Amino acid sequence: MTSEEILKSDGCHGLERPTAREIVDTLAATLSDTGVLDGFTWRLRTSARRRTVGVTIERDATVTVTVPAGSGLGQLVPVLRAKRPWMIRRTAERAQRLGEHPVKQIVTGENFPYLGRSQRLLVRDGQAIPVRRRGGRLCLRAMPAWDGARAIIDWYTRTATAWLDPRISPWAGRVGISPAQVRVSDPGRRWGTAKPDGEVTLHWALFQLRPVLVDYVLVHELVHLAEPRHGPQFWDRLDRTLPGYEERRDRLAEDGRYVWLGDIQGQ
Repeated sequence: MTSEEILKSDGCHGLERPTAREIVDTLAATLSDTGVLDGFTWRLRTSARRRTVGVTIERDATVTVTVPAGSGLGQLVPVLRAKRPWMIRRTAERAQRLGEHPVKQIVTGENFPYLGRSQRLLVRDGQAIPVRRRGGRLCLRAMPAWDGARAIIDWYTRTATAWLDPRISPWAGRVGISPAQVRVSDPGRRWGTAKPDGEVTLHWALFQLRPVLVDYVLVHELVHLAEPRHGPQFWDRLDRTLPGYEERRDRLAEDGRYVWLGDIQGQ
């Protein structure tokens, strides 16, 4: 079913056009009926920039299917059927890794690494600011556990932003791109994202890892501003900018399994 067929089948032809969200929801419902994605947790989105169907296995083992605007089941189902064995294998790998992300306690002695170095928490009464780093310790003002976790995440975000800022221009120059903005936040299921408007976002949790891995994600997303898809041109450009990137990519896949994503005991 194409988006034009959806218009007609919904009785909207010549009257009120459905929104893009309604078209996607209708296509997703029809896709669900085919059974090709049975057994997966998935979402469907459209992209005006894509020319082919794309399938991404997210860090939480869910599946994102991205289709060109106006796509129908005739384009979508054969691709998903062909990719199904790969999807089963990759989601199983992702699911196995999910349980390895630590659940922290907001207590003195807990480890909150920063840029690959151990950093023990010290909970203190009466501290003026919520979180500060002192003498290799991360000092947290005494507060309820969830508030403490939120304060630590905010600290990672602020500190990482300041650390990252002077690295952006040199790497962007090597890629040959000028990002509109690079920020540290929570992009959800990915270590980083790059938007068509030139905005790059890196996950705050990434900054628990070594700088060489942060640089890999930064460069990866900067290259995406020029090459949106993971095709040969993307990997060639990444290799020219960051020779031997494969070692960093593999290390990220391994070390990233043990990064704290904000979960705390008793949450």
